[in-house]
Amino acid sequence: MGQLNFTLDLREPARRHVHVTLVIDFAEADQVDGLEFLLPAWTPGSYLIRDYCRHIGDFRVENAESGESLPWRKTAKNRYRVTPPTGCSRGALRYSVYAHELTVRTSDLTDSHAFISGATVFLWPVSDPGAKAVVRLQVPDSWDVATSLRAVRETPGGWRLEGAGLDEFVDSPILAGSFSTLSFTALDRPHSLVLDGLNGIEPPETLVRDTAAIVEHAAAVFGGPPPYEDYKFLCMFTDSGRGGLEHSASSALLAPRSTFAPEDSYREFMGLVAHEFFHVWNVKRMRPHELWEFDYERENHTELLWLAEGFTAYYDDHLCRRAGISTSRQYLEVLAKTISDLRQTPGRLRQSLSEASFDAWIRLYRPDENTRNSTLSYYGNGALAAVSLDLHIRAQTAGSKSLDDAMANLYQRTYLAGRGYTFTDVEEVLGEVAGQDMASRLHALVRQPLDPDFAALLAPFGLELEEAESQRAYLGIRVKTRSTDVASVLRDGPADIAGLMPGDELLAMDGHRVRSETWSKISRQVASVDSPLQVLVARRGRILTVTVRPTVQPATSLTIAKCSNPTPKQDELRRGWLFDPEY
Repeated sequence: MGQLNFTLDLREPARRHVHVTLVIDFAEADQVDGLEFLLPAWTPGSYLIRDYCRHIGDFRVENAESGESLPWRKTAKNRYRVTPPTGCSRGALRYSVYAHELTVRTSDLTDSHAFISGATVFLWPVSDPGAKAVVRLQVPDSWDVATSLRAVRETPGGWRLEGAGLDEFVDSPILAGSFSTLSFTALDRPHSLVLDGLNGIEPPETLVRDTAAIVEHAAAVFGGPPPYEDYKFLCMFTDSGRGGLEHSASSALLAPRSTFAPEDSYREFMGLVAHEFFHVWNVKRMRPHELWEFDYERENHTELLWLAEGFTAYYDDHLCRRAGISTSRQYLEVLAKTISDLRQTPGRLRQSLSEASFDAWIRLYRPDENTRNSTLSYYGNGALAAVSLDLHIRAQTAGSKSLDDAMANLYQRTYLAGRGYTFTDVEEVLGEVAGQDMASRLHALVRQPLDPDFAALLAPFGLELEEAESQRAYLGIRVKTRSTDVASVLRDGPADIAGLMPGDELLAMDGHRVRSETWSKISRQVASVDSPLQVLVARRGRILTVTVRPTVQPATSLTIAKCSNPTPKQDELRRGWLFDPEY
């Protein structure tokens, strides 16, 4: 088909529309069937059909020379077919894209910036997914542009971007605006922190140093030089919101402007940086075989997201420990909280990590009142599976091997061999590194209810998992913020057994009126373990009383700390795992 020529006009940001023109050569067009174009329905890394086509408007097709209107029709929700008449050599598809959703997987256009996710704007010829393309980007004169596409400023407000194939354009978001850039070199590669939306807030002096340390420690897991020539962290800051999306040579990061303080908030942001950067290897290159080639129009199911995302979620916090951004105690606090969250998720006993991975398209991005009871997240809980495997491998090999070795081996065996990995590949590399058959252990972690014995796993490292005892009465409900409406009822808890339902409005407890700001305080005062508690609720316009018999509050506060007299062997294992010779 030859080169595709796009023009993206962003010069009317107040109207929130990206105006797109695609000029194409009709020389190869079938005179009967014409040419068909598709818009992706989802973005890799965010496993939900989002139907970006709903934002396309003002679609028309013209003869590129005469401006004459040409016939076209939709053949699917996200497909357009153009049938050029005889003698028409070049055509122009013109359309607008409504862009006013600030996330890392959508497009957003305001008076101060533009963030363009390729999946939302680039209609692509079905017959030539690898076509080369040039994008002429028109922005306000004062704006700068950052993207992993090859970019050259031609005029004050005119940029030329080049790439090849739908995969690259979906994988290369574009950030434009009056942002600041912090550049640094790590591992002999240029890197940039592009900071958009800080509105005068100064980033901490440690930001570049800490990011460079994350880059170096992440690369060390896999060995060899980084698999990119230049990398950009596209950081967008706003009043609220948080998220990240990985790309081959960049990442899109969204965080509040207040994210740099206090210290725990800064560490959380650096964990996000580490997570998306680790994906350079784990997901963007080494990935499940079902995701080796993307089908952008429908769900791409895999049972392996517990590795793609969950293992990355383990490494993000651990990379911050390795880089010295968090202390060993701070890292262990995060791990203890993750274990506590797992134990308070009834769904972990009803769905495995493999099943949760397969169901990502219908569950993870669509949480509801029953989510905690019916499923578990392959992110944090996949991270716990990774912790379990790492601790076991280190203990079995006296610290000579770790999960790092398995990840590096899997990368070499699959990605560098030009293929995606399977469950069998994962079993094999784990077994080779651990020096024993790991099939049953891996199967128990990811294909059965998740309930690792962390006390036993931590013991060889001289670490103890301790539960705080509690006598507080427990109802087993979660209430919506600034409301007394029940958001969820935990399965098999006291409220569930009593018949309290999501959506019930709490009115009173044992005759005491409750409000959003008082219900939890009153509950603690009037609820007693094993004693009937009269809860007055409004349920779909009816007033009724539900009798709940509270139980003892499950342990929600866990700590991981050194045992009193660790052996030299335990000290060596612990310090090696935590990359901390002093702890």
